[in-house]
Amino acid sequence: MSELKPCPCCGSTYVGGAGGIVYCYACDLKVQRPTTEGAVKRWNNRQHENKIKAEAVREFGRAMKKHTGNVDYDAYARIHADKLEAEHE
Repeated sequence: MSELKPCPCCGSTYVGGAGGIVYCYACDLKVQRPTTEGAVKRWNNRQHENKIKAEAVREFGRAMKKHTGNVDYDAYARIHADKLEAEHE
């Protein structure tokens, strides 16, 4: 496996990868692909940094909606994730 760069979201070096997932143990950011090597490649490719952040924001919104039952969290997260992705284009 290639060496992992620090987390693009929080900057932590406490990251790991296995089973098609690269994970930050500090902020819980996760990138999942069919293979670990694919996940590592995506994690390390900072050209897609805003897309990774957008994925994390959407995941957070879904988790908060599930945990609280408040759909506003999900909607708010989707709006901000879309803005992040638009900044990349």
